Amino acid sequence: QCHSALDTGVVIGPNQRSVDGGAAFATMKKLLYQPLRLLDYLLQLLLPVKANRVCYVSSPDYSDNAYFVYRHILETRSKVEHVWLFKNAKIPPRIKREFERDVAKAGAQGHSLRVVHKYSIQGYFLYLTSAFCFHTHGGYPFSTNAVRRHNVCVWHGMPIKCIGRLNKITPNPFPTFGGLHVATSWFFKYIIAAVFAAKPENVLVCSLPRCDALLYESKLATSRAEIRKLLAVPDDHRLVLWMPTYRTEGLPKEAGQTQFRSFLDDLPYWVLPELERASSANGCTLIVKLHQSDMLNHVDRPQPVQWLRFLKSGEWLSYEVQLYDLIAASDALISDVSSVLIDYLVTGRQIGLLGFDPETYTRELVFPIRYLLDSERFQVMSDAGSLSQFFTDVAAGNHRPDTPGDIGSILHDRFSEKGAESVLRAVGLA
Repeated sequence: QCHSALDTGVVIGPNQRSVDGGAAFATMKKLLYQPLRLLDYLLQLLLPVKANRVCYVSSPDYSDNAYFVYRHILETRSKVEHVWLFKNAKIPPRIKREFERDVAKAGAQGHSLRVVHKYSIQGYFLYLTSAFCFHTHGGYPFSTNAVRRHNVCVWHGMPIKCIGRLNKITPNPFPTFGGLHVATSWFFKYIIAAVFAAKPENVLVCSLPRCDALLYESKLATSRAEIRKLLAVPDDHRLVLWMPTYRTEGLPKEAGQTQFRSFLDDLPYWVLPELERASSANGCTLIVKLHQSDMLNHVDRPQPVQWLRFLKSGEWLSYEVQLYDLIAASDALISDVSSVLIDYLVTGRQIGLLGFDPETYTRELVFPIRYLLDSERFQVMSDAGSLSQFFTDVAAGNHRPDTPGDIGSILHDRFSEKGAESVLRAVGLA
């Protein structure tokens, strides 16, 4: 019942890395990291820490929770030396340009900026001598201590899929280090602790900094009107954002090669025609924001979905807009098992579940998918009628508030202050 007609013809080259080879590579890294960890610890003991220096590391560069901590500091603090570590050489000019603009907009006083390549001696030195470091996926994998400094893991979303220590399919032998982690509820507090091998008391329950964009106005945000203009959304249309996860497993093609799968392969045959009909009939513009790791970023548009608008990574980066400003500008969200579902709960707007097929999905989930499917907070698009109803509700501006005992209220607590402010207060960045 899936899109067997969808054949992009893209082949991912020889599959040379076996399970045994991966295990051997992990063992070599462990042996290499042991002396590096000792050296890192000694350097932290020896090098002086600069009290007003704040370091940020994110993946992708200059984005996600680390970025929204940075934006909040620009708006609320003064005399901070900001250090952005980057990997993508195209990013530094944008960071510097936006820093000048945002400092002026915020009326910020005494701020300075340094943008340095992560894999450089200078980058590592600045990382070690920063009193505060906020990162989404870790600073340096061999740096697993925080001496006289605060190392905060603002991981990029609450996991629905098993990650870190919970992932038994492709386990990570090097859990992302943080002296402090964040979780959106008491339920997730213990999941995050298990994922990162952290003590529960080192997990702060608060809103994610990136969710501040969904709840609060900011002078530094790209406005809803600007985003709709960039995406050519008609004035009288609702903007529905479809954010599917990417598929890592391949389909057998021939010896030594695999053909990639995408979220489109997990859709029943009736979905795409019904999406086109329902979105058009209800005055909605539907845009697919592809994950940066989705292979569809690298191919022409598949024939069965010529009408569907894909926002590919390259095009998206050219807009120079933060992803959560885009999400804040949307009127509804569609996804499958992405952590953005948890974040979007705070808006009360319509959330559609589409494209998750437990028969083909190879990753384990943190909790049974039925809890999402049974929740009143999500519209499960299981047939043409439910899909059509989703777009009707979006057009009408209907909301789906939390109800006591529903899984939505368990996954995301309600907070009275911004997530970034909670994090900053927890580490004493006054």
